[in-house]
Amino acid sequence: MRNIVFEITRFKGTPIPREALGPTRSKQESYMSTIDLNSLSLDELKKLRKDVDLAIKNFEDRKKKAALAELEAKAAEFGFSLNDLTGGARARKVNPPKYRHPENPDLTWSGRGRQPDWYKELTGAGTAPEDLLIVKSA
Repeated sequence: MRNIVFEITRFKGTPIPREALGPTRSKQESYMSTIDLNSLSLDELKKLRKDVDLAIKNFEDRKKKAALAELEAKAAEFGFSLNDLTGGARARKVNPPKYRHPENPDLTWSGRGRQPDWYKELTGAGTAPEDLLIVKSA
């Protein structure tokens, strides 16, 4: 267990003060139970949290990569690629512009979401929304 405590103290090259470590415990007990968090300074706690967050992210990334590799291998056994089975990455549908500013054609709006300022100004001044349509219905 002494090696485990040493690994915790040397995690990411930043030693944790020895007084922060409690008595050594059996392997079955949690590694974190050997650190007395109350004796750490705020900077040490923030560093520890940052290191733990990074370790968790790296762990999750490794697990995702391993799962993806396993799925790709299984798909290859059946003669497919993973993209063949999942339909590949789906592109987000972009709504085409529906309204255009009459004087500045670079200003457009899809008609969804919040109304742009130019649209509110023109309609507020009496311009009919149908006059701003890019494709006018017959």
